[in-house]
Amino acid sequence: MTGRCFSQTIGLVLGFALAGNATPALADEPDAATEGRAFGIAFGADTSGDTANLFPMLEEAGINYVRMFPEWNSVQPAEGQWNWERADEIVANANRHGIEISGMFQYFASFASSHDPSDAGDHGARTRTFPIRDIQRWRDYVQGVVERYGDDIRYWEVWNEPNSGVFARNMSHADYAQLVREAHITAKAIDERINIGITCANYDLAFLSRVIEAGAADHFDFVAVHPYENVGSMLEGGERAFLELGENLRQMLASLNQPADLPLWITEIGLTSTNDPAQERRAADALVKTYVLAFAAGFKRVAWFEAMGPDYGHGDHGIIRMDGNYTKRPAYHALQTMTALLGPGPDYRGWLNLEEGSYGFVFDGSAGPVLALWSVSPQGIDVHFPQTVQVTEVEGKSRTLDAGDALTLEREAVFVTDLPAELIEQATANRDQSFPWGDDYSTTDRVSVRLGAQNVDAGLVQTKMQTSEPGIVDLDAARRTKVGEGGEGQYMYFRADPTFVGFGDEKLKITVVARRVDNDQRAGLTLDYESLDGYRNTGNWRSIPAGDTWQELTWEVEDANFVGGWGWHFRTSAAGSPGEFWVKEVRVEKIP
Repeated sequence: MTGRCFSQTIGLVLGFALAGNATPALADEPDAATEGRAFGIAFGADTSGDTANLFPMLEEAGINYVRMFPEWNSVQPAEGQWNWERADEIVANANRHGIEISGMFQYFASFASSHDPSDAGDHGARTRTFPIRDIQRWRDYVQGVVERYGDDIRYWEVWNEPNSGVFARNMSHADYAQLVREAHITAKAIDERINIGITCANYDLAFLSRVIEAGAADHFDFVAVHPYENVGSMLEGGERAFLELGENLRQMLASLNQPADLPLWITEIGLTSTNDPAQERRAADALVKTYVLAFAAGFKRVAWFEAMGPDYGHGDHGIIRMDGNYTKRPAYHALQTMTALLGPGPDYRGWLNLEEGSYGFVFDGSAGPVLALWSVSPQGIDVHFPQTVQVTEVEGKSRTLDAGDALTLEREAVFVTDLPAELIEQATANRDQSFPWGDDYSTTDRVSVRLGAQNVDAGLVQTKMQTSEPGIVDLDAARRTKVGEGGEGQYMYFRADPTFVGFGDEKLKITVVARRVDNDQRAGLTLDYESLDGYRNTGNWRSIPAGDTWQELTWEVEDANFVGGWGWHFRTSAAGSPGEFWVKEVRVEKIP
């Protein structure tokens, strides 16, 4: 049995036919055509009704798939009643612009949720409360959607961010595993070409592993993550850690005997920006590096969140401004430049390390090999090419660089084409080699960082440094908390080098060398760390004794899972500390 093609009947529903459309519907394309779609946009509820205006702009920018689909409660407001109007319109608009829909089986119809139907409550409670009343209702929902859109939508994520209490209330790992398993069985019985994905908020490998163990094993075709927090870390020099996201995910899947070639997707990622020019330029740089690094890390598809909005009160993620005129941000133009050069489904060739402190990645683009290139140093690094090349900035400006002339790299990426054959060969040879940036800590048992105005990193880095401030204490450089300011000021964040720890390194000893700021005021701390069950607190409060000597405070954990789900591995927590304290050094050691 095959899925019924929605595009064959949509003319009857909306009053127009697609047969004469210049862009064929996905149903008329070979399966291979749906594979070469790497550049996506994830839509939120706020803009999902504006596809008529946004899809043409996304097509112009080179976007070839979008992540969106109406909620179950929208398409089935009551048992036995189906309302396809909104979904039909979205699919029709997508087909008209050559955009593939990547769908979501998301949330419950109100009659399927455990929420009391007689209690009005809020919308989230009505449609997101577990467990489901009857799993057969879920099967019927999946069947109804796949039978209608099976030839138009081949990829479906089960739920949206199921590890978030905002989107899944009272849900267990077994609850989500059941939804994944039943969706996979139901969809495959209708059409073997349908692909079912498991997903999570952030980069929560602990959650995904628990779901697979709880019954989802061998019942999903791709894995989707939302590593938002890793974008900010990447812009602070964390490119190397970002490149390990794919490998850690592979290691988790392998540990549970899942197929080694399962496609990895990023179906939401982004960075907020106001309309301030500096922030918009930063967001454009983040967008380019996110796509480039993700493809190099082995992710098949990446969807930026989002086309326009939403406004959270401190900026929004959109590549189009929320000004009523659909004006394009620098991120839009950067995306357009990148897709024009790399093509719809870039094939990663390998990496180049042209000069110390430069990152380079070669792809087979639409018109030949393309090098994405930038510096980790804001001071700039000069690189040279043995033949004339073309250099294109993210805003689209292109210039010729003569052989031997210096190209000064800064933090913002550029694209280089007409590459010398020897560099293409070198990148190809590097593809399966370890990334060269940073030192190798794979053979050491300890990493550390010395804190001060300029930290001294030895396999351990402090992230979000703005949450603390530097100073000198009896000739020792250190950094102090900002407990009195509240909020983030009570934390110091740290991330270990990916060559030192990753998925599977569970037993660790963490040492913080600290002293009070004011001996007359008590001070102390605990640790929050990334564990196999998500981020958790050690529960061990360490008081800092009064005195003029530095104190070594230690914690041992046996369930570490340092993969950077929120962009950091552990943090010192001064929550509840009456006074502030200085930190001179932090160390992480492996426990045999």
